[in-house]
Amino acid sequence: MKWTILASPLLLSLSACGQSPGEAAEKEFEVVEKNSSSTNGDLCRAAQKVADAYLAEHDQEKYDSWKLEAGLNCALPAGETAS
Repeated sequence: MKWTILASPLLLSLSACGQSPGEAAEKEFEVVEKNSSSTNGDLCRAAQKVADAYLAEHDQEKYDSWKLEAGLNCALPAGETAS
């Protein structure tokens, strides 16, 4: 709960840049995903961030999709480099 409250001002500032917080978080996920040194833990956290952004936007379909993506990434060993 506190995390959502603390993240809200950040999400609002990102939406002022012409894209929704969810879209901004998706772009961040893509950067993490393309980075060859990213670990499964990095992908897990990035996907959770996207899911949280869509939850804050009340976008049920995208939230469900990213929650599943986060679950898949978070089930993998966190310290291993993502392939």
